[in-house]
Amino acid sequence: MVGRLLGLVLLPMVVAGQKIENLRHEAFGSDVVIQYQLTGTRPSQQFLVKAICQNGTQTIALNHTEGNGVGRVRAQDGPDRQIVWHVTDDVPELVGDHITFTLTAVPVEGSAAVSRGAEEVAAPLSLADRRAVLYNELTGQTDTYLEQVYNEVTAFKNFGERAFESRTDLIRLDQQIQRTNEAYEKLLLNKEPFKQRIRSLWGNEKLNADADQFFSRSLDQMHRTFLLPFNETLRQINDVASGKFKPRERTERIQRIRIELEIRISQLLAEIESVKGDAKGFYTNLRY
Repeated sequence: MVGRLLGLVLLPMVVAGQKIENLRHEAFGSDVVIQYQLTGTRPSQQFLVKAICQNGTQTIALNHTEGNGVGRVRAQDGPDRQIVWHVTDDVPELVGDHITFTLTAVPVEGSAAVSRGAEEVAAPLSLADRRAVLYNELTGQTDTYLEQVYNEVTAFKNFGERAFESRTDLIRLDQQIQRTNEAYEKLLLNKEPFKQRIRSLWGNEKLNADADQFFSRSLDQMHRTFLLPFNETLRQINDVASGKFKPRERTERIQRIRIELEIRISQLLAEIESVKGDAKGFYTNLRY
């Protein structure tokens, strides 16, 4: 469900002279179509374009998209760009009075160019641009993971009770756990490369320590301590829903699961806010 898309805010990341202009959007059923122009570029340049949606305090990465305006974008394909966001593949619904979108574009390393007479030749990106590329990639993957964690705790809050009786809601919980795990595995795969690039691009021991602490203490600890227990909760709900217990035992198990689930939801919500604060501080220190 998509409704009340009242605001559209552009916070462009201006790198190598490029601009995002003429930004507009419209909702079509469960999709949102975003159109814009990428100007001030050279034909040989490529950009990584990232789009996020802000609904109140919730940040939503646009993961399920189509079109020529997101991901790796080639300047030689022209300025006109379009993104079709399949909203309900990322969130159950999008309804609110303060919904905004942000687009950022940073050049892909090695795609910058300089003019030499009438000829355009490749030139390495500046240090600032290489830092911007890393910043965009790291924050994008981290924010996507945190968004999926929030979606998971919300799913258990909304559908956990109904999943004892509803196969559909049980499947919803399982699918959300899979999405969260996929986002975490991608971030885990890139954790060491991210840290190596931070060491290379900044050469700052304090920032290196901040990166170690953020990934290990904040993200990894949250996943192990507060998120993985929901896998066990889902298994217990599935056992009850399968009908393997007699009525009395079934009732007792449901009561225990409800109590455990309420505690786990409360703990994870608090941890999400804590990690968001850690992320904000880390991002600030990482500004290029």
